[in-house]
Amino acid sequence: MSDGNIILFPDLETQTCLLGFLDNGDHYIEIPYKKFIEEVTDVWEERTPIEGFKFDVEPIVYIKKDGVWLVEPKEQ
Repeated sequence: MSDGNIILFPDLETQTCLLGFLDNGDHYIEIPYKKFIEEVTDVWEERTPIEGFKFDVEPIVYIKKDGVWLVEPKEQ
């Protein structure tokens, strides 16, 4: 987060298909934190196992799903 903004780095498919970016350069979207919290419908964490450690949790954990917060956002 930078100066009250969230910086998103969408994957290549999202960049080209949904956002219309035409090249493979580093593209990002900077959005005010408050707007992000109000408008985003789904927020999740992706958890990846680390070799040598037991991994017995869900690989994807939703924080916000279908516009409903499952974990309250932190105030900024």
